[in-house]
Amino acid sequence: MLDALESRLTALIGDALATQAHLSVVAGMPDGSGLGPGQGRVAVRIDNVAPSQHFAERFAERVPPDTERRVLPLDTAAVATFSLAPPGPPGNPDHAAGRATLLADLSVLMHTLSAARFSDGRAFAPTAPDPGYAVRAFRLETGGFLSEADDDLIRAELRWQIRADIWPVGVTETLGLIDAVDVFVAAAPLRLTADRLRLRTGESTDITITGLPLDRLAEVDAGARAPAQLALRVESALPPADRGRITTGSDGAETGLRLVSAADGAFIARYTAPVGALGTTRSETVAVHVATDAGGRGLYLGGLTIGLSPVAP
Repeated sequence: MLDALESRLTALIGDALATQAHLSVVAGMPDGSGLGPGQGRVAVRIDNVAPSQHFAERFAERVPPDTERRVLPLDTAAVATFSLAPPGPPGNPDHAAGRATLLADLSVLMHTLSAARFSDGRAFAPTAPDPGYAVRAFRLETGGFLSEADDDLIRAELRWQIRADIWPVGVTETLGLIDAVDVFVAAAPLRLTADRLRLRTGESTDITITGLPLDRLAEVDAGARAPAQLALRVESALPPADRGRITTGSDGAETGLRLVSAADGAFIARYTAPVGALGTTRSETVAVHVATDAGGRGLYLGGLTIGLSPVAP
């Protein structure tokens, strides 16, 4: 991932500076030790990694023919630090000549890495089929000389901004095929009615839900359809075990969730009020969702609030 990107960047900078025979290019932190007069070293590294601030075009990338991989979009920096020992005899270095040499080195590298194949990331594509990274954008950010240290070396630095995706090498997931898309149209607001909108503890009422599709696609090749299902649950300030219940339908994939199918042109669900003490609770809401294929809650469609009373209303 980032290690492979740093290696590729080091190789590209090495190629760009191949005409500068006095320079060597390495990956890592700056180190000017062991340089003779007129010799220089360029240390290349990846620095300052952060989540991408651009609109994420992708969080997954297709890997033909039928797999994909999850990618992490990042903004990061590429840094090239130049260290040059000025030419001249020991004890009398020519800093002016060294500075001019370093300016020429910086110019060569900046110009080479401003080509379009670097800007759009094409130059960073290695021969490996799965490098663990893809550079989307690359541009020069800053450059200049650094403060002199006690070792009498002349130092300068160039920084580029990189926008890239990274992923673990060799990790992919098999794609599933969407055979068909079935549209579930619901008019808003949802039409919910109840025989009674206020109940005493333990009493029941039927809730009718209309205006929804009554069936859904069940089998693609034959075009067979099956009754549509809604997922209903009771929402309340009471603890889940003490709330009212939907007594029609079947259990869903979550505790307290009931799956109700269409019958006779509508969805009808029986709600039974809590049987225990209400405390300060004076209402509960029956929330209506589209049921997922796994028996869970899908899109929220609406809800109906039922008033509660510990005594006769």
